[in-house]
Amino acid sequence: MGMSRTTLHKKLTALTGMSFSHYVRALRLRQAQVLLTTTKLNVSQVGYAVGFNNPT
Repeated sequence: MGMSRTTLHKKLTALTGMSFSHYVRALRLRQAQVLLTTTKLNVSQVGYAVGFNNPT
């Protein structure tokens, strides 16, 4: 990205108001919501599909 890890973290926090891990989790949850409403997958399958390692 052409910047240090710290600078990237600060810019992302300034833009989104969230840390990197919270931002990624929010993206995964949004994608999971789409998959749950548009497919017939169960919750565990959707969780694994969007990148969660543990269905809980």
